[in-house]
Amino acid sequence: MLRVTLEEAKPRLSDLINAALEGKTVFIMKDLEETVQLVPASLPQKRYYGSAKGQIVMADDFDAPLPDFEAYGRSSMPPACQMLKGPLDLAILLRFASRDVAQQEQT
Repeated sequence: MLRVTLEEAKPRLSDLINAALEGKTVFIMKDLEETVQLVPASLPQKRYYGSAKGQIVMADDFDAPLPDFEAYGRSSMPPACQMLKGPLDLAILLRFASRDVAQQEQT
């Protein structure tokens, strides 16, 4: 383990970096306290397309209604909402509803 002061580290930084790359623990001290530790940078592994192939399984009924929400049933929703099939339908409905409200406010 190497401990050097900041003043000692400045002229021999290259040597300290090489020591850290060799696996030695290097601390740079300021005011007699270990302030900085030099460690080799570890680059993340390169990702490539298809690396998780065969590791992810999706159930056949992944988009089926959840039993926990049956109590809320579609029958309690207004007719316009009963036709909704997904989030995009809801977004379209909200867009038209906000447009209708804006038009009513203008009149």
